[in-house]
Amino acid sequence: MIERICPKCRVPMNGDKCIKPNCGCATKMSSTIYWCDDCNVPIFENICPSCGNKGRYIATDMRPVFPEENVLISLILGDNPQKYQESSVWFGSGMYIIDGKKVRLSITKLNSLPLDKIHKLKEKYEAFVTKINYCFFDEYIRKFIKANADRYNFITEEAVQFVQKYREKYAIEDMMVSFSGGKDSTVTSHIVNRALGTNKVLHIFGDTTLEFPYTLEYKKRFKKNEESRGVRVLTAKNREKNFEDLCDIVGPPSRVMRWCCTVFKTGAIQKTISSAFKDKNNILSFQGIRHSESVSRSKYERYNSI
Repeated sequence: MIERICPKCRVPMNGDKCIKPNCGCATKMSSTIYWCDDCNVPIFENICPSCGNKGRYIATDMRPVFPEENVLISLILGDNPQKYQESSVWFGSGMYIIDGKKVRLSITKLNSLPLDKIHKLKEKYEAFVTKINYCFFDEYIRKFIKANADRYNFITEEAVQFVQKYREKYAIEDMMVSFSGGKDSTVTSHIVNRALGTNKVLHIFGDTTLEFPYTLEYKKRFKKNEESRGVRVLTAKNREKNFEDLCDIVGPPSRVMRWCCTVFKTGAIQKTISSAFKDKNNILSFQGIRHSESVSRSKYERYNSI
């Protein structure tokens, strides 16, 4: 649900200011997510469309926690890798939500774990991860999809109509999808293909040379998928420089000096775009970026011209 929320107390409010004592902070428009205790899944409306029960506010953003990550947090929070395998586990607003209860994991505490402790966790994880049963996860996802079907259909159709506005302004040959192999760019690809009725929009994949093996594996599966089969995916990659060698020369990337993005991502992508679109200077790029990812991204406009 889109409603006013206090950014400090993180709870929905009816007015322009928070009514909690000693707060009075100005409220802002935000998406709010509720929890249905009966269905044991997040819902976008405060009344569950599946069972009709009233939900309770839980977070402003939410993503599912897959069984592999579930095993890892189970080990970190205890010794039993199966501890939460039958639970409905999600991540939202900076914390894990397990069967509707908020569970915090201290990043500072995790970063301070001794190396031998990390090795033991890794050994336990690898010993169990092949035994994962997806049946509980799949069931909760099924319930989640059913409960939020109306919301999904609404935002999908709205996004499709938004993309369709540009069919008369740009030729298909002047469009591209920035494809990372993640869920956001996959959704963007689906919406663009659906809105334009074609899979001829060029996709550019930025290979930073440090991609997870799963990402590269997914890229291969994406090209073979029935919906995306035939999509042209160009790989932008800096093949002239080595990340480890540059770390030895200028030091590892940091919050202050993020040279890695310029050298291995944006630079390579810009070079590929220039080559793919030749002398064109009016290109439409579709990118999947969520406002909830960061404070800076929450200020992005939906459409920007450069």
